[in-house]
Amino acid sequence: GPSLSGVLLTSLPSVLAITRGETRLASALGTPPTAERRFVAGDQVVAAAEAYGPASGPAIPSVTAEVERVGGEVVLQRRVEPRPGDGRAGVTEVSLPIDTASISPGRYVLRLRLDGAPAGGDGERSVPFELVGRPAR
Repeated sequence: GPSLSGVLLTSLPSVLAITRGETRLASALGTPPTAERRFVAGDQVVAAAEAYGPASGPAIPSVTAEVERVGGEVVLQRRVEPRPGDGRAGVTEVSLPIDTASISPGRYVLRLRLDGAPAGGDGERSVPFELVGRPAR
């Protein structure tokens, strides 16, 4: 069935523009999926991934994205429609902006899941990250 690549979390929206060139998103994923990621509250963070499906077949389903406080509640839940990748058959791109201004500092997990994919399978990815408060002036 359809599967997801690793997830790239960045506070630089330009990364998606970079991956439009010769480099694939997957190669921009450099950081291991389990790497600790820390952002400052108020940063505009973008989560990006690729979804893979059969070259000729049903379209990739939409993706449900959740940001959950570690040991706590879901603070963001959104459906994301994948959009066609750079012309490679069966590849679509998933991009989710996360406005951290409305989220309080703490430890979180971002979870992406292809609709209908079993939990914990290739259609689901989880990325831990941490939000720290802005330093006082």
